[in-house]
Amino acid sequence: MRVARESICTNDWRFVCNLVQDNSCPICHEAPENVLHCLRDCMHAKCVWQHMARGGLDNGFFSDCLVDWLSKNMIGTNSWWTQLFVITLDSLWKARNAHVFRLAPIYTNQVVGEIFG
Repeated sequence: MRVARESICTNDWRFVCNLVQDNSCPICHEAPENVLHCLRDCMHAKCVWQHMARGGLDNGFFSDCLVDWLSKNMIGTNSWWTQLFVITLDSLWKARNAHVFRLAPIYTNQVVGEIFG
């Protein structure tokens, strides 16, 4: 999984490869856009996760390192949450790319609606 190896093309990754001059998040502009920021810590991603879990997130959900976060949510949990977690990651990445490449606005309800399709 490219996410676990931090090899998806976030602005931070592109900055290290000298492909961009700014590594900030294209959505919130408040932090470098690394994998965790893009898929968990950005204000947009946080809203989606909070909506998906309806207040039932583990205490470490927003503080675990990348590998621990992925492991806790994909291994040893019930299959329903594992599927929801992976689909949510994909939907967040898709929404981010639509915003970056097509300037599409990001709406939490739209992302959540796509997940539950």
